Amino acid sequence: MIFDWDINATKDQLLPPLLAKPKTRSWLQALLAPVLSLYNTFYAYRLQTIKTLRYNCQTIILENLLNDTFDNALRRIVITTNYDKADPVYIGQVNENDEIWIGQVGESDMVFIGLDPDYIIAYAFTVTVAAGTLTAAQEIQLKAIVNFYRFDGLKPLFIYDNGTQF
Repeated sequence: MIFDWDINATKDQLLPPLLAKPKTRSWLQALLAPVLSLYNTFYAYRLQTIKTLRYNCQTIILENLLNDTFDNALRRIVITTNYDKADPVYIGQVNENDEIWIGQVGESDMVFIGLDPDYIIAYAFTVTVAAGTLTAAQEIQLKAIVNFYRFDGLKPLFIYDNGTQF
């Protein structure tokens, strides 16, 4: 679909030659001014929507969006997924007696059933920003962008590189 529309050229093309006088053209220009205003608003919205549709929740794409928006020169915003960092859950390990196990010590079919805080993943991914790069308003804007593009159910953690959360 073609969205590039020159309303003045269309007006001149559709106006019969007998009526193509300066006074008639000015009158038609005044009549078409609201249409031109609506078209300009629609066209700006279309360009913004096309830009928004290019982004998604993939880590590299979201990281590039945040760096383009907030730290274009140095690109110090990094997104790390926490699922890659989780420790494995051990089944049948006798040497960890302080955990909750099903079975007797020494049995070969012991199963770990406890919830050690080390195994609980509170955040799905971490957004790390260089300290001092964001204002309070930019922090809110960054959170809004991440929450817009993230999958539902994935909770992000926002921290500065010095360890403070925001």
